[in-house]
Amino acid sequence: MEKYTDNIEDEELLDDIEDTDLLDDFEDTDLLDDNFEDEDDDLEDTDLLDDDFEDDNFDIDNEQAFTDEEDKLKDYKKSTYKKGIKVRDKKVDKKIGSSSNRSLKQRKKRKLVMLGMTVAVVLGIIISGIAVINKYTPTKERMSGYSYFNVNQSDDVLIMLNDEVENATGIYNNERLYLPSDFIAEKLNQRFYFDTESKTIIYTTATDIYTYKTNTKTYTDSKGKIYSEDFNIVNEVNGKFYIDFEYVSRFTNLTYNDYQNPSRVVISNKFNDLDYITVTKNTVVRFRGGIKSLVLEDVNKDTKLCYNKSIDGWVEVTTDSGFVGYIKSDCVSEVFTEKKDNVYTDNISSIVKNHNISLAWFQVTNTTANSSINNYLDGTQGITTISPTWYSITSNNGDMTCYATKDFVDKMHTKGIEVWPLVDDFDSSINGVALYSSKASRTKMINTLISDSKKYGYDGINIDFEKVNLESAKHYLQFVRELSVACRNNKIVLSTDNYKPASYNSFYDLAEQNAFVDYLVIMGYDEHYAGSDSGSVASIGFVEEGITGALKLVSNKKLIDAIPFYTRIWTLTTTNGNTVTTSKAVGMQVAIDNLKTYKAPAIWDETVGQYFGSYELDNSVVKIWLEEDHSLEEKMKLIQHYELAGVAEWKLGLENKSVWSVIAKYNQ
Repeated sequence: MEKYTDNIEDEELLDDIEDTDLLDDFEDTDLLDDNFEDEDDDLEDTDLLDDDFEDDNFDIDNEQAFTDEEDKLKDYKKSTYKKGIKVRDKKVDKKIGSSSNRSLKQRKKRKLVMLGMTVAVVLGIIISGIAVINKYTPTKERMSGYSYFNVNQSDDVLIMLNDEVENATGIYNNERLYLPSDFIAEKLNQRFYFDTESKTIIYTTATDIYTYKTNTKTYTDSKGKIYSEDFNIVNEVNGKFYIDFEYVSRFTNLTYNDYQNPSRVVISNKFNDLDYITVTKNTVVRFRGGIKSLVLEDVNKDTKLCYNKSIDGWVEVTTDSGFVGYIKSDCVSEVFTEKKDNVYTDNISSIVKNHNISLAWFQVTNTTANSSINNYLDGTQGITTISPTWYSITSNNGDMTCYATKDFVDKMHTKGIEVWPLVDDFDSSINGVALYSSKASRTKMINTLISDSKKYGYDGINIDFEKVNLESAKHYLQFVRELSVACRNNKIVLSTDNYKPASYNSFYDLAEQNAFVDYLVIMGYDEHYAGSDSGSVASIGFVEEGITGALKLVSNKKLIDAIPFYTRIWTLTTTNGNTVTTSKAVGMQVAIDNLKTYKAPAIWDETVGQYFGSYELDNSVVKIWLEEDHSLEEKMKLIQHYELAGVAEWKLGLENKSVWSVIAKYNQ
């Protein structure tokens, strides 16, 4: 049996333990009194004694011996206390009192240690459980709309267009939403045109032009008739013009909703095929893919959302309110595609002939030249329309030259040929922005053309404005819209001439022209031109690209392809290692005769759809890509294949008469 030994314990550890709340229940007991001063202390709690306790003078196994000694000790203590003398049996007191006390403290310490360890384990389990729970419990914390859109609270209305935040902002006035007029014209509906001269908004329909002044509920049409709404259609605020957005939406192919926090309008004007998913159970859209990512928006079961992409068990979606966020993949359906239905379509009628057009340009520089037209028409076949170059803009005020004669028009009508005079902008002094942005100038040009049409009996007008640039384009298009209204109301055909579509001339906006113009002509030539490298004026690939590019924007029933009756003789001269390229435009026969003169063979080149000839002359190389019956036949085959509205020819007098039968064969 193990012997009990006196050990000096760590008093700081004991003090720490005694200071804890766990010792509170023991602090007032007599069990902690080393002197046993309370005569009623009898150590009756046997739990305080170690079963293995032994001492040299006491045999704990002998219960009677222990009891006898205890009784003696009590009697002795009583007798000594009565005499006022505090006497102890040092041996007994030390062995029984001190040893028992230390044993008690050690047991208490062991219990406290065990309790601490248990508490620590329990706390560890609790903490670990909490960590696990936190790790796998989705956060309910939300991201505010202000944080998401990175805006501050203000009276401005955020504008979102096709999921993108615009720089422009709107305003509310009398609880109605107004958006900046320049934003509306640029991004939503360019027909709401701001006229800088009159400081008004102009809107053009198929048959009328409406004018809106600022800060008033009334507006007028081109005849002066007054209309009114219950609100101001246009407001001017601090020098900036705003248009009532609900009014704009009546005439625009778009959908929208407005939201708060922050105040915003979400607009969509894309109506192509879009990918969607359907929410299969109530859930949330999060800022990022992950359950700890902040919540952007609650979404209910059966909500349809635009699908963007899938990432590691999450789906990126766009909500109707403009948030782009993430939903768990198991909360959504399979991706499906739908075409968004148009909510507005143009109702603009066009004057379309019941036959294919064969328009021949007739170039004149004075009225006298008109009398020679019969010479040019001799030997032709299938011409439906003649376009004499009678008008040219001469000033920014809208002035123009005119070489028209009534006799010419009458002669053409007797031959069953319509007259669509051409108007050009070739005068180098013309500033497109100044000309087209002026309402007075636009009105002057329109009035002149309509008045002359009535005076001379024109059937149509052909606009050949080739100097339009990015800055003047929106004003030019407004001129076309306004002219189309005047022409339509007077039953005059309106046609425009345009370059082969390309990114650098997209501002001509063939789609917008298609809405208002009766016929659009694509000039399928000048692939290579004066000042460029040598090459074909109109290779077959170039021509087809022009047709297919235009058909993406223009109805084939309105599209006319123009073919060249000319080519270029290219001369490449090398001096001291430097080659200079020059060219001159010539008619068909002149080019053919040139090759014959220098005995140069013309070889058919399938890649360009033309005969090609070349020869050396002195220190130069001459190259010619011919236009003749065969090359034009290849071009006419394209016109027939794409079922276009017809063909135009530049210009009368440069062709070989044999080409007319080829043109007539395919233009039916």
